[in-house]
This record gives sequence, structure tokens and C-alpha cells, in this order.
Amino acid sequence: MKPFFKQTLLLGAVVLACGQANAASVKQFDSFSDGVEAATESALTQVMGSFFDTYTFSLSGLSSVETYLTNVLPSTSLTGSFALYSTSGLVAEGSFSSPITATLAAGDYSYLVFGTSGASTGYYSLASTVTPVPEPETYALFLAGLGAIGFLTARRRSN
Repeated sequence: MKPFFKQTLLLGAVVLACGQANAASVKQFDSFSDGVEAATESALTQVMGSFFDTYTFSLSGLSSVETYLTNVLPSTSLTGSFALYSTSGLVAEGSFSSPITATLAAGDYSYLVFGTSGASTGYYSLASTVTPVPEPETYALFLAGLGAIGFLTARRRSN
């Protein structure tokens, strides 16, 4: 029984040590955490070594999304990229030098941010702006209103 206890204790210590070695991200600020995408969402994260972070959100309708990944401390050797996933797979990829711009339908999405900061501590920010895309019915109603105004103007001129 004692060898089993020692092996279990050793395995637990190894798992704990590995978990701490991979815990390289500390979210300083995260407005994505409520899960619902607002007009502007952002996150500021402190990283050291390799990092892999996930931010999830939901959209209630057709929207245009523009997302930037920024190295907050350019003096650090922070390298990385990010990807936008829907429930059906990869939607788009970006990096520190190339943002993501995409038109997304209603649904659940997530950003995966990954990279390395070398031996020093670095900070990155992830910022996302959402703009609702008007439905086709909106344009139809707008054109119908313009037509009605044109009709009334033409009718007044003829009187």
C-alpha cells in the first residue's frame, strides 16, 4: 500500500508542477467574461513564457466584427497570433500585425490567443468592435418611406 501512496503523491506533485509551469497568463481586465458581445469588448492580459488564452462571446444577430491584438509593451519580445472560431470551426486568423474583420451571423464564438513572451513579462490587449448589419427589411422600409415622400411631393406640386 505504501508504494501506491508514494506513486500517487509523486504523480500529484508532477501534475501540480506542470500546471504551474503552464499558468503563464493573468487576465488583468476582461470585458468578454460576461459572454455577450457589446459594441466594444477588450481584455488586457499579462503573460510570461508560452500562453494560450480563450475569450468567448455570443452574437444575437448579423454583425460586422473587427478585432485587434496589440503588444502593450513593445519593448518585450512578445510574439503571437489569434484565431476566431465559431461552433462549426475556424472563421478567421490574425496576429499583432494583421487584425480580423469578418461578418458573423448570430451564434456563439471564441477567440483563441496564443504565443510566447520570451523570458520577460509582457502584456497584450485584445479589442473587438461589433457593428450590427442592417437587415434587408430595414432597407426595404427605408426605400418605401422615400417612395411615399416622393409621391406626396409630386402630388402637392400638381395641385
